[in-house]
Amino acid sequence: ARGWRLGLDPNHRFSLDKMALRTFCRNAELDLCVQSLWDCLDTDRDGAVCMQDVTPKGALALASLRAWSHQKCGSCVAVWDLPALAQSRFQPREKLTSMKKMLTECFMEAVKVEGWPGSAKDRSWKGQAQLCSALDKFHAGMVSKEDLAWLDSWEPPLFLLEEASEEAWNELFGQLLSKYGSPLKAWFHLDMDNTNEVSWSELVAACKKIKFKGNLGAAWRYIDDDASGIISLKEFSSPDFELLMSFKEWASSHFGSVGNAFKNFDKDGSGSLTLGELRRACQRRKWVGEAKMLFDCLGSSPDK
Repeated sequence: ARGWRLGLDPNHRFSLDKMALRTFCRNAELDLCVQSLWDCLDTDRDGAVCMQDVTPKGALALASLRAWSHQKCGSCVAVWDLPALAQSRFQPREKLTSMKKMLTECFMEAVKVEGWPGSAKDRSWKGQAQLCSALDKFHAGMVSKEDLAWLDSWEPPLFLLEEASEEAWNELFGQLLSKYGSPLKAWFHLDMDNTNEVSWSELVAACKKIKFKGNLGAAWRYIDDDASGIISLKEFSSPDFELLMSFKEWASSHFGSVGNAFKNFDKDGSGSLTLGELRRACQRRKWVGEAKMLFDCLGSSPDK
């Protein structure tokens, strides 16, 4: 997160385009393929890289502190004047040279006293280290009011502000099934750019279409447990993922690829398969999966 503040986003725009990334790599004399790096970072293909794309866990910790600060005091800057923080700053410390700053460990202790839930939920040194790294801009072991103002200027995406909720996810998943009939058909409507991944922005767009009124952020956090902003089919529906992987491995071992398998199945050259054709082909080659489920997943009409 410190690298984001100082290197990638020194102007605090909280968004980076490809040209800015190229400029950073050139100035830092990084000998790498910028396009490949960009493809790795811009996972949702929206043409911008944000802090959560670079440091998901750091962004999650910062969003937690920001949400708590705004709920308790109205802003992160206002947290600076809370009693526990003020008391900590005015206690004599050998390393403290200014009342405008405080030691990062003292800051963490003080916000814990004031009731920041992140301190209770994540006592691991990793969680605290990521938060302190982001706020300690110059790696001096200090947090200042300016650092909190920087956090105020960030508008984190909704999914970073919510707690994971299985109930919210079940509500959303049920509405998707009601609309599209099966998990895989729902997935095809969510994965609008056919990347085999669904981004937060894609889910938001899809939920507007089905008029979902539940807690979308909490539902997303339930399946995107690493706060990456991206989910896979395996996370979305593990049974459908296992079904497709089983068929893909079987088709590749017998025909070289799924495409070759379908060409082999399509005996009449119509360019499409009936359920009967698919079922007979799978039986001949002893695929142990459920052909009817595969057929329904792929969105064809049953052969009556």
